[in-house]
Amino acid sequence: MRTGTERAHNLLTFLALVVFTAGVFFKSSELMVAFFLLLTAIPILFHGREVRVGGNSIILEWGLLYKRRVELSSSEILEVIDASSTRYLVLARYMPEILLVPVGMIVGGVMIFFTAQYGWVGLGWAFLGSAELVAYTVPERKMAALIIVLITIVFSLLASIVKTSLVVPILVAGVMMAAFVREDGPIVMNTIFLVTERGVYQLRYDSKDEVKNLLSTIGGGYEG
Repeated sequence: MRTGTERAHNLLTFLALVVFTAGVFFKSSELMVAFFLLLTAIPILFHGREVRVGGNSIILEWGLLYKRRVELSSSEILEVIDASSTRYLVLARYMPEILLVPVGMIVGGVMIFFTAQYGWVGLGWAFLGSAELVAYTVPERKMAALIIVLITIVFSLLASIVKTSLVVPILVAGVMMAAFVREDGPIVMNTIFLVTERGVYQLRYDSKDEVKNLLSTIGGGYEG
């Protein structure tokens, strides 16, 4: 079991997206270099490390070259949610900052589409951002998948006008995303949320036995 994405990771990803959009908009090589530096920093700071359990506490760690650590006592954990097994999950409820990335992709995509030389790139960004936004905010999986299919059709029609070679990639990506969301929800990897007074933490697991072992150690409610 490893630690998953945390709030600061989403914020840094959003910052990288803003820098990338600005780099394309202003045709700035310096901003594009800054964008790649930010992408490099993300795994260094936020790579999930092995979860350690000792006594009545759980130790979460992130980072490759620079390690950061959070220790939670069992009394701090208010709820444990198996996000991968919950049929009705609004991911934005537990991680509202995750909406920054798809919203940023939509806004940045629209800006690039109307102002940049390669406007079709912005169309692709806006499409991916729209599909992600639906996955993160619509609780019922089948409904979310249906909306993603409708979005795919709309963007495919737009692509047929702007750049026909984009139609097939958008259709393939849209169908795949809709299928993933319908079967697995907004999270593909096996993930649980630890809801605490300090915030919500993600843990990624390989088997249900890891979840059971964690629960037997820390106790707490479980929703799956």
